Amino acid sequence: MENITAGQNNVWKSSIDSLITAIWIYTLCSIVANIIDTVSSVTSNLDIADIMNGNVQFFDASDIASAAFGIFVIIGYYLFFKALDTFSNHQANDTDKENVLKVKSGYLLLLIGTFIDIIPIIGSFIAFVLYIISYVKLIGGYGALSKSYMLNASCKKGFSTAKKSIKMIDFFFI
Repeated sequence: MENITAGQNNVWKSSIDSLITAIWIYTLCSIVANIIDTVSSVTSNLDIADIMNGNVQFFDASDIASAAFGIFVIIGYYLFFKALDTFSNHQANDTDKENVLKVKSGYLLLLIGTFIDIIPIIGSFIAFVLYIISYVKLIGGYGALSKSYMLNASCKKGFSTAKKSIKMIDFFFI
């Protein structure tokens, strides 16, 4: 780090490691939960006759496994937001701290939008608006962090890559 002491650098690296670990947890667990749900749906030989006759098993091992991985996704998001708080508190200046918090609020809006999207019709519209607002916050926060004068070139490149990734997600999913 150009303008950061060795002690601050260690704390900063530790919070980055926590962020990356949390991202891996919620991403991998989400993928596994979705794979389990998909395989369970494809391999289920439940048909309308079974439902009409009351021969329905509501919970099986795949449901329990999917729920368990869903809990790990929630834990991953909790760790992610906690790490973002720690990361923001260890920024060398207020501008970088504000931009990290902007990134945090962007991800929080994405999460809220995902839950609101469950509500038919109006929920989808509200979620769409929240997604747009969140992507603007994420692009702005990552963009500003990629230009921070307090961060070294490697950090700036990482934030620039994150900004590009968000733009790609925005392009494909909104």
